[in-house]
Amino acid sequence: MGKIVCSNCGYKVKNNVKYCPECGAELNMSADAHVEKVDIMSNVKKIKKIYVIIPVIAIIIIIAIVLIVNNKYNTFIRNYKKGNTDAIQSNYDDFDDKDIDKVYGYLSQQAMKIKDAYVNEKYHMRMLRISLIK
Repeated sequence: MGKIVCSNCGYKVKNNVKYCPECGAELNMSADAHVEKVDIMSNVKKIKKIYVIIPVIAIIIIIAIVLIVNNKYNTFIRNYKKGNTDAIQSNYDDFDDKDIDKVYGYLSQQAMKIKDAYVNEKYHMRMLRISLIK
């Protein structure tokens, strides 16, 4: 058995009740049934909005990720790690000053890592020679 909504106070009442137990107003079955139907339709509209909003947000997130991953700097890093110098040279003209600064910063970090590894290796080799001499 369904319920109807009192048009006076909004209280949900069984279909077979003539007066609202909450406020005492006389219930008009056809008008109140229409109010409940409108409530159901508003809930359906809210659900439909959610089904539209969620995919739109997902698409925006995917586009943002693709743009971030495929920017010129990240493309340079991927090509650099693969040793693909032809791709780096062909794309270099498209770089703006900001991208070039990022690339130079990355390359200087790589150079520092190589230098540090070289210095550490030389230091350990020297220490090994000293320990063998003693």
